[in-house]
Amino acid sequence: MNTSVVKTSITSRLILLSSTLLIVGIVVLRRISVGEFNFNIDETVHACTGMYVADFIRAFPLTHPIKFTLVYYTHYPSLGLIHWPPFFYIPEGMAFLFGGFSVVAARVTILLFTLVGCYFWFRTIELFENPYTAAISTVVLAMLPFILVYEKTVMLEVPSLALCIAASYYWVRYLKSSEKRDLSLCVALSIAALLTKQTDVYLALFFVLTIVSERKWNLLRNRSIWTGVALSLLLIAPFYVVAFRIHGKAIQYDTLQTPQTGNPLAYYFRELPGQLGWLILCLSLFGILTSTWWGKWTTTRIMLLWIVACYLTMTAFAVKQPRYTIYWIPPFVYFAVGPFASLRLPRFGRLVGATASAFLLAYFIVSAWKYERPFISGYAEAAEDVTKKMDSGFLLFDGDLPGNFIFFVRRFDPNRRFVVLRKSLHTTRLLKGEGSIEFVKSQEDLKRLIDLYGIRLAIVDNSRIEFESQQLLRDYLQSPRFKLISIVPIKTNDSLMQGRKLFIYENMRLTDCEAKLVHTEMMSLSFSIDITPKDLGLNCSLQEVHAQ
Repeated sequence: MNTSVVKTSITSRLILLSSTLLIVGIVVLRRISVGEFNFNIDETVHACTGMYVADFIRAFPLTHPIKFTLVYYTHYPSLGLIHWPPFFYIPEGMAFLFGGFSVVAARVTILLFTLVGCYFWFRTIELFENPYTAAISTVVLAMLPFILVYEKTVMLEVPSLALCIAASYYWVRYLKSSEKRDLSLCVALSIAALLTKQTDVYLALFFVLTIVSERKWNLLRNRSIWTGVALSLLLIAPFYVVAFRIHGKAIQYDTLQTPQTGNPLAYYFRELPGQLGWLILCLSLFGILTSTWWGKWTTTRIMLLWIVACYLTMTAFAVKQPRYTIYWIPPFVYFAVGPFASLRLPRFGRLVGATASAFLLAYFIVSAWKYERPFISGYAEAAEDVTKKMDSGFLLFDGDLPGNFIFFVRRFDPNRRFVVLRKSLHTTRLLKGEGSIEFVKSQEDLKRLIDLYGIRLAIVDNSRIEFESQQLLRDYLQSPRFKLISIVPIKTNDSLMQGRKLFIYENMRLTDCEAKLVHTEMMSLSFSIDITPKDLGLNCSLQEVHAQ
């Protein structure tokens, strides 16, 4: 009799888990091929960095990895190798190797992380409550609009959240079981998390707070714990040491010097309604206040510490963005769902709770199905157009989303014969407000630049002008020297991008490339890059540039 009950319970659990992951997968997959890379600008850089990793694995330049990287950046100047940790780009690069350079391959990588995060959140809630509560909580979490947008874009939020949830799951298991296997998996996942995004450092505070809360003082004398800490530092420290050494100014600005408006202690609480929506926020507060009635105090304590650890860590950073506290959303969702899904409710309460849960699920699933991420398209068409007009050479690009254009130039440039000049007019540290340099200050400067590299094609858009050199270029392109040969309209559902177009101009008075070196000023690093045209695979002759 008992065996039958256990088997039935296992079967029900597997059905709930598989159904949950299936629902999430179907919703995230919807319209996965629509649009290009545009979200928050960072998405374009993440795509290009994964592209670099794929090319690095393919070339495997173990004898000259630094030179390969510098040459690659000169070709396609949109990489986030130092600004962000490297872990995510490995699975993304593998996806590009197997699926080709496409938005679908990149988004499938995010989908896989989404499913990993949902799986471990299901397991976490199941550990505390029951599969029924776990299924509802997981679906609601994945369908929240704030979460959904990151499940449909190539950003680091979902990969880092998934790894943090998984690490937290094994940590909580370890607190209960003291099994070395749980600790080992927690350490491995924490290392992966901290090598995915810097904000995942909140895990360390969460681990400490739970030790104190659960009064597991013996863990402070546990050799396995300190071995895990030492191993984490050994594997994580090299990246952060290198990052601070060559990217220190940008990091210092982000962590210490960014100007703040309003009370920084209240910032993330002000953002909660936008993250959760008023419905889930109110249900979460109700769940927290009534948690002693429907839940376990141990679970409530751990979930509240999860929230506190995230809040304290993110508030300590000078730069504040709503997405930085994506990690505290899961426990808030738990508190929102718990009062309705708990098996500790009386029979009538469970009936009311089941009805409320069904409406909650239906509302979020239908809303998520209708959701459409902000998208743009047209850059791929422009990149394909310019790479068909010549076999190799320098492309002068000035406009929004340069990384998106660069990604598709590489896609249509299998032999890496093009160099995209996007920092020839001006450059910034990361954002203009953090520092900038303008190289072109007159039409004579512009003429020298075009003659120096023998630029045949220039691509600009009609976005807002931020630098004088941008206006100088657009004025110069109207001169008899250049001819407008193509206009590519940008298709979008983003009101800020409506009416955008890419304009492709051809140089009608082409000169030989005279450059001995291709110089790239790197304000965000401690050095600049100088590469010869020969290393770039260009012979810098008029015949080569004209070849078709």
